[in-house]
Amino acid sequence: MAKATTTIKQVLHYQDAHAAWFAANQVLFNQVAAFYFEVIQAHEHVLDLSADFVSILYSFCARLYGQRRAKRKTEKIVQDLNVKTEHKAIHQVRIVPRNGHYVVEVVYSKKPVQAQVDLSFCVAIDLGVTNLAAITANRVGFIPRLVNGRTLKARNQWYNKRMKELKLCLPKEDRERVTKQMEQITNKRNRQVNHYLHAASKAIIDFLVKEGVGTIIVGKNPLWKQEAGMGKRNNQNFIAIPHARFIDMLTYKAELVGIQVEVQEESYTSKASFLDLDPIPTYKPNDEEEHIFSGKRMGRRNRLYRTKDGKIICADVNGSYNILRKSKPDAFVNAGAKGIAAYVVQPLRLAITV
Repeated sequence: MAKATTTIKQVLHYQDAHAAWFAANQVLFNQVAAFYFEVIQAHEHVLDLSADFVSILYSFCARLYGQRRAKRKTEKIVQDLNVKTEHKAIHQVRIVPRNGHYVVEVVYSKKPVQAQVDLSFCVAIDLGVTNLAAITANRVGFIPRLVNGRTLKARNQWYNKRMKELKLCLPKEDRERVTKQMEQITNKRNRQVNHYLHAASKAIIDFLVKEGVGTIIVGKNPLWKQEAGMGKRNNQNFIAIPHARFIDMLTYKAELVGIQVEVQEESYTSKASFLDLDPIPTYKPNDEEEHIFSGKRMGRRNRLYRTKDGKIICADVNGSYNILRKSKPDAFVNAGAKGIAAYVVQPLRLAITV
């Protein structure tokens, strides 16, 4: 608890030097103060910081309004408290200053609830742009699912276009400066992206629990953002989506229901043919060997994959199956009479409610 007290004091003291900013944003500060005070009042046995907070609030009011009005202003803010929180096991409350606003972070604990899942039932997730995630499994009859990524792609494209327009409005020698309007659209875009990633990760975990999946294998390459070589436009689209954050969301939500999450290196999984069971090598920086595969990507924006015998399948589904095969080489040993082709069927969209 002492650590929480120190953190809050440091954050508030940092903004105390900017009295002019608070004078122009009194409503925002009062709302943040009300939320924080209500939290500690509702959980007084967990966070006994009310006296410290009132003293800090008093110092702000004294700086803004002077000593004569400070006490009256402090009492008014305390009387107007009406914001509540639904969480009960609060560990820490943090008020973090951002660009033009405050972020109130409430840290709480939640006990995992083991769902009815089978650890041998594995799914692989191939992350991308147009399809944020392609989900495949090691069981016949499982229909692959695609998570739409066009929502994030469109928001990022609008954001990049608008930021360019705003920079061109500035003098040429001053275009590195970030204006207030740029901060506002950046904050809005970041909130929209985080909201969609949370909604998508929740939908995926709920779907996997319903199917009884016990293991998730996510494809991720080291330095895949820093060393992306897909062209200027594709690099911009790919780098703007925080896939690592999405993996973190999937991981902690899966742990809450007892699903294991593994991260698998995914080099050459998009080039190798799953139906032809091509060997999948691992990328090495100084490897000069040329790897030849049975099929290749094709179609508009390489969204399809053609196998050796001419079958056309979804390229992201092909990559997802190869991630699963690379992590679990024996995942498809029981393919049955229909062979490996029984796993590859027309994928469906996984609905995301935002």
